[in-house]
Amino acid sequence: MKKISRILIIEDDPMTSYLHRKLIESYKVADNIDIAADGEEAIDLISSSVQANEEDKIPQLIFVDLDMPFMDGFQFLEAFQNLTFKNKNKVVIAVLTSSMSSSDMNRAKRQSVDAYIMKPMTKEKMMELMEDHFGWQLKQV
Repeated sequence: MKKISRILIIEDDPMTSYLHRKLIESYKVADNIDIAADGEEAIDLISSSVQANEEDKIPQLIFVDLDMPFMDGFQFLEAFQNLTFKNKNKVVIAVLTSSMSSSDMNRAKRQSVDAYIMKPMTKEKMMELMEDHFGWQLKQV
């Protein structure tokens, strides 16, 4: 199975980001998994890759929490929309949040989010995301 070159997890809670990374690693679907503690750190990471013309360092899949300090998930989504780079339309963005608010869900949809996933990430949710957006059938681990 072909791997995703890079996944970015934007999450301010270190334990949650650790657990998400371990789950993703268990499927061996990505060559690299980066973690950003907030939206600002994530935008800086992506922007520096764009400016350095390092397409391979731009994530193909982004998991973003909504409730974070400094730059929250919605602010990240707005800033991401303002970035310009090749193949940007192929980047899959999944909100990974504990917010069950219908206004948050609707706002995320308006910002071109590909998936809205309730925490915690599970094997089933990961399998569904990979099948829906990458056409991959993952095996249970």
